[in-house]
Formats: sequence, structure tokens, C-alpha cells
Amino acid sequence: MTRFSDTYIDNLFASGTYDALVELAGIICGWSGFAEQHPDRGLPPVALVFLETLTWFSQGIRSGSWTYFEATSVERQLAVLSYLEGIAPAEFVERYREGVEHWRDQERMRDHDRWIDSNESVCNQWLINLLLQNRKDLADLFA
Repeated sequence: MTRFSDTYIDNLFASGTYDALVELAGIICGWSGFAEQHPDRGLPPVALVFLETLTWFSQGIRSGSWTYFEATSVERQLAVLSYLEGIAPAEFVERYREGVEHWRDQERMRDHDRWIDSNESVCNQWLINLLLQNRKDLADLFA
């Protein structure tokens, strides 16, 4: 049984809004193979990077990114960092690494959060493109 039509998913991709990203994240989290307890959540690397990057940015904007790093297991952070290194823009990798290594440094994290604020739209577009480029490999998550 199909959970979501291709047209619905296409419209979310075409929208490119933050709300569409959140809806896509919810769909991924509702996938039958999703396993919150596992460091990789049972997801393909691209889907994990999508979810964690969206969460990292969202928490950074709402309440400071240190809250993301405090609440996320070290194992998951290291998995995400490893995957980011292969697919993300270099600055995203460096900033994520900065959070992993320095989330307790308030001054450094204030600068980190300012970077997040100024790069939100860049991140959102990158996340949409990431899913679009890997759509065939992620088809089961949306079906």
C-alpha cells in the first residue's frame, strides 16, 4: 500500500519551504524501518543526514545548536559527521564538527548559531537538492 502519492511528494520538493522539509522529515520518521534507538536510525545515510541537519539547524535557530549536540548521542553525531564529509558543502562539515567538538563553549556556539541563522535558506535548498538527487534510492521511505 502506498503511503504518499508521487504527486504529493513532488509538490513538497517543488515547494522547497521549511514546512515542506518538516513534512518530508515526518514522512521519513514514519517509515516502517525507522529505528530511533539506533545511531543511524535504521536509515540510509542520505536520509539520516537530511533529518539530522534539519534538526541541527532547527534547534540552532529555536534555542541554540548546543541543545542539539547535548541531546544527540555521540555515536549518532559521529555517524552524521562521517556521512556529511562525503556529501555536504565543506562549511557545513566544518560547522557540524565544531558543534561536535565545542558545544559546551558558549562564545563559540553563539558564533555557530549566527552562522546557522545566516545560512538557513542555503541549508534548506541544499536539503531539498540532496533528497532530489537521491530520490530513487530513497523511494521506499516515501512509498
